[in-house]
Amino acid sequence: MTEINLKPLINSIKHCLCSWKKWNLSLIGKIAVLKIFAFPMTVLQNPDKAYIKSIQSIFYDFLWDSKPDKIARNLIIQDYPDGGLKMVHIELYMHGLKATWEKRLKFSNSVISKLYEKQLKNLGGDLIFKCNISVNNFQKIVPSQFLNDIIKAWALCRPNDTIPVSKQVLWNHSDICTSNGKPFYFDNWYQKGIQFLEHIYDFRS
Repeated sequence: MTEINLKPLINSIKHCLCSWKKWNLSLIGKIAVLKIFAFPMTVLQNPDKAYIKSIQSIFYDFLWDSKPDKIARNLIIQDYPDGGLKMVHIELYMHGLKATWEKRLKFSNSVISKLYEKQLKNLGGDLIFKCNISVNNFQKIVPSQFLNDIIKAWALCRPNDTIPVSKQVLWNHSDICTSNGKPFYFDNWYQKGIQFLEHIYDFRS
C-alpha cells in the first residue's frame, strides 16, 4: 500500500491511543488496550516492513509515554512466568491472522476460495498445507501474492512437531527440489498413492 493509503490508518490508530493516555493506565492495562482496540486496526493484506516498523514505534511510544523502553522488546512479549508481560509481537500477530485463512480456504465456498483453489490445483490443492515448507527458502509458488503470504504464514505458525522423515509429504518439500531449486508435485503419482517419502525410499535399510 502507498503512503497516502496508510496515512489515514496510522492517524486513526494514533487517535485511538491518544484517547486512552489520560487514564494513567498500568503497563498491563496499556497492553490490554493495544490488544483490544489498536491491534485489530493494523491488519493489512500485505504490510511491508516500513509499515510494521511504524506501528511498532506508535505502540511502544504509547506503552512508555514517549520515553525510552524500560523493558527489552524481546522480553516484554514473553509470558508472565518468563518475565514478560505478554505484549503482542505485531509481525507474528499478522502472520497468525493470515495463517487462519488456511481453514477459510478449506471450508468456504466463497468466490475467493474457489479462485485460490484453482491456483493451488497444480500443487495438490489443500495438500500444500500438509507439506514440509520452509520459510527460510520460501519462493513464490502461486500467482496471488496474498495466497503466497497465507502459505508462508501457515508454515511459520504451524506446530513444531517433529515428523519422521519417512512420514513427511514428498510433494512441495522445501528440501527436495528440481534442478532450478523449486519444489514439485506430480498429480499422476499422487493419485496412485505416492504421498510420503517412504513411498519412494526404503528407510528400513
